[in-house]
Amino acid sequence: MKTKIFVPSPKRYTSDKQPTDYWGILFISFIFLSSISCFLFANHSDSKKSQNLSANDHKASTVIVDADQSSKS
Repeated sequence: MKTKIFVPSPKRYTSDKQPTDYWGILFISFIFLSSISCFLFANHSDSKKSQNLSANDHKASTVIVDADQSSKS
């Protein structure tokens, strides 16, 4: 009978710590930055239009009416 001998392949990295995956970090950071930039662009693309409309359309009233005080007199 023949005996099979298993010879493990030599380890590429001698330390127990995994090597840093720089391509993965680059890929994740690219997705993160593109998501943030799309979000910021979508929220601030028409900021001048909204500032002009809100400044002209809404005028605050300085008259305070208290319903309880006016009904007792």
